[in-house]
Amino acid sequence: MGGCAPSRPVAAAAAGRATTCGAAACRAAAKYVAFVPAACPLNEPGRLARLKGLDILDTAPIALVSVVDAQRQWFKAAEGLGGVCQTGRSESFCAWTLLPQYPEALVVEDTLADARFAENPLVTGFPFIRSYMGCPLIAADGARLGTLCVIDRVPRLFDAESCALLANIAEIVARELDKNELLPPQPQPPPPPYQAAASFRARRRTQDARQPASGGPVRGGEALRGAMMVVDASGAEPSWRLAYADAACQRLLGGGGGGDVVAGAPLWDLVKAVDAAGRPAADPAAAAAAAHAALTRAAEEHRDLELRVAFASPGGARRLGLLQFRLSQSGGADAATPLIGIPSSIPWASPGHQVPGFYCAALHDCGPAAASGAGGGGAAAGAGFGQAGRTSAPAGGGFEDIRLGPLCGRGSFGRVYRATWNGEKVAVKIIEYEAEDEGTAAAAAKQPRGSDSGESDGGGGGACGARVLLEGLLQQRLDHPNVVRSRKLLTRPCPDDDGGDGDGDEGGGGSADAGAGVRGGRPRLMEAWLVLEYCDQGSLAEAVERGRFRRRGSGFEPWPRAVVATAREVAEGMAYLHAEGLLHGDLSAANILLASPPPGAGDARGFVAKVSDLGLSRLVPPGEGGFVQTRTYGTVTHQPHEVLVEGRTSKAADVYSFAVCVWEMLSGCRPYAGQTHAQVLHAAATGHTLGVPSATPAPMRPLLARALDPRAEVRPTFPEMLQGLRRLEEAFPW
Repeated sequence: MGGCAPSRPVAAAAAGRATTCGAAACRAAAKYVAFVPAACPLNEPGRLARLKGLDILDTAPIALVSVVDAQRQWFKAAEGLGGVCQTGRSESFCAWTLLPQYPEALVVEDTLADARFAENPLVTGFPFIRSYMGCPLIAADGARLGTLCVIDRVPRLFDAESCALLANIAEIVARELDKNELLPPQPQPPPPPYQAAASFRARRRTQDARQPASGGPVRGGEALRGAMMVVDASGAEPSWRLAYADAACQRLLGGGGGGDVVAGAPLWDLVKAVDAAGRPAADPAAAAAAAHAALTRAAEEHRDLELRVAFASPGGARRLGLLQFRLSQSGGADAATPLIGIPSSIPWASPGHQVPGFYCAALHDCGPAAASGAGGGGAAAGAGFGQAGRTSAPAGGGFEDIRLGPLCGRGSFGRVYRATWNGEKVAVKIIEYEAEDEGTAAAAAKQPRGSDSGESDGGGGGACGARVLLEGLLQQRLDHPNVVRSRKLLTRPCPDDDGGDGDGDEGGGGSADAGAGVRGGRPRLMEAWLVLEYCDQGSLAEAVERGRFRRRGSGFEPWPRAVVATAREVAEGMAYLHAEGLLHGDLSAANILLASPPPGAGDARGFVAKVSDLGLSRLVPPGEGGFVQTRTYGTVTHQPHEVLVEGRTSKAADVYSFAVCVWEMLSGCRPYAGQTHAQVLHAAATGHTLGVPSATPAPMRPLLARALDPRAEVRPTFPEMLQGLRRLEEAFPW
C-alpha cells in the first residue's frame, strides 16, 4: 500500500476481524468484556457510499484526519504515528462519533478510566492513547465521514472552548473534502417562514433546516464558495497572520500580492481596516491595535465580532468586505456550519484561562469601494469593528443578561446551550413555536388533563408551542433536589417576524401569552428561552457508556451500590412529580442529568442524579389509575407496550421507563442497540421486551422484574420502588 503500514494490533489480529454491532455488542458488555467496539449506525450503507464517492481513501495525507471505512479507519493525515495510516474499525475511537442521533464531539480525558476504551488495543499497545478529542467531519449531505481529532499519550483535561474551536476547524476540513468531488447542484430546503438571515434566531434556524437528524443536505454550494480563514492572533502584538485560507479566500485576497496567499502572511498586509463609510484609517497601526483589542475582548466575553475592511481584488480594484469572527461559541464558523454538540461534562475554561489565539473567520465581499471612500477617517473610526447586533442573546426583556456558550445537544423540539445568566452557569433551552399555541399552554398549566376514562391530549403537531410553555411554567413551580430547577422562562416575538427586536416576556413575571396573536393572517413566530439549572456531569446515558457504574479495579464489573443510589435519586424525583399530578412521558437515560454533589457530601460516585426535560409531560388527577390517551410518545426504546401499541400513558408507563434506565446501568449498554424504530415497535407488539439483565444482583431482581413487566397493573408505584431501593442501599453499603 505504498509504504502505508497497518498498526501493530491490526497486524497481530490479522485480516478479517468482524465488527461487533448492535445486540452482539450489548451481549458482550453484559459478560464484562471491557473492550466493546462501536456499533454500526443505521445509515451505514449510505454513509459508506458517500465516503467512497468522495474518493479520499488512500490519497496523500494532508491533515490530522481520520475517515471510517467498512472494516478500517484510514488516516488522511497522521502526524506522530510513525507512518501508520490505518487501523481496524473495531479499534476506532472515531467510529463512536457516528452513533449519536445528532452530531456530537467525543472527548475522553483518560482512556483507562473509560470502559469503552480501557482494553482497546490502541490504548494497551501502540500508539498508547490516553486522551482523545474528536469532532465529526460532516459531508454536504449530512453523512458523518470520520473525525478531526487530537490525541495524547498522557491524560489531559479538555475544555469546551477548545472543543468548539476544534469543531470549527473540522468544518473547514469537511468542506475541503467536499471540494474533491464535483457535486451536482443540490436543491436547498425552502427557508423557514419569515426568515431574516441577519438575526441570531434566523441563523440558528437556517443551521437546523440544513441539519436533519440523519441524511439530507446540511450545506450547499454557497458554503463551498464561502471565504474562510483561520487567523493567528496569539501574540501580544496586533500583527495577525493567516494560519489557513481556503480557495475562495485565496481568490479574494490573492490579487493584493499578485498571487496565492501563503500561510503566515500578515493579515493587515492583505486587508485594511475601514469605517462604516468605507474610508481607510488615517493611522493603520492604531486601527490594527484597536481591532486586536476588540477581538481579545470579544473572545473573553464569548460574543461575535465584525470588522469592516477593504482589500484589492485580483484585477487590482479596491473592494469592501466584512470579516466576521464567530466567537459566541453558540454556533459554527458561519451560518452554514452544522451544529456539533459538546457534552456538558466537558468543563468550561477555568478563570484566568488564556483565550485561544486562533480564530475562524469568514470574509464577505461587499462590492466595490466608492471612489469617495478614499478620505482619511480617525483611528477609532477606521478600526471599523463592533458587535453589529450579533450578541449571544437578543436584547431586551431580560435576554441581555444571558451569554450563550457552546451547544450541549439537540432534540426534536429545540437546542440546549451552556450559558451564563447574571454570572451564574446555567443551561438554556431554546425552542421556536407559533404564538397561537400559547393560550393552550397557559390553560393547561392551571388544570389537570386526562382522567380514568382516558382523555386525549390532542397530540397534534401544532402543540409544540404549548408544550414548551407548559414545560417552562411547570418547571418554575417545581422544587426538588432530584429535579432540574428552572431559573426563568423568557419569551419574545422572533425579531425578524415583526421587523423589530420585540419586547421579551418573562415567565412568572408577566403573562404567559403576552405577544401572542395573528399578524397578517398568519401566527406570529415566537421563541422561548428556558433558563435551567446547569448539570456539569453530563447525562446518565454518557455515564453508562463511559462505565461509571462499573468498578474500574475489577474488570469493569457492575457497581451495584452506584446503580442503587442513582436509581433511588431518580425515583425520588419521579415520586415528587407524580405527587404533583405530573407525568413525565419521556424518561430516558438522556433525560436524566448528573450534577456535582455539594461539597463534603462524601458520595463515591461524584454526582447527583436529576430528572430533566418535561417537554412531553402531562397533568393527570391524583391517584394511580388515571391515564392519558395520546398520539405522541418519547424515546421509543423506553416506552412500554401500552404506550407504543395502545397510546395509553400513565404513571405506570413512567415506572417502566425508569426500569429501562436501571437496565442500562446494570447492562452497560443501550436497550435495543442497533435496532430501528420499526424493529423496536415490532418487539413491543409481539411481547419481545427487555428482561432482567444477567448481571443484576439477586436482591434487585424481583423489584426490577416487576417494573419491567409488560402489564401496567403489575408494576410498582414510585413510592413502592423507593421502599425497595432504600432496603437495597442497606444491602449494598459504600
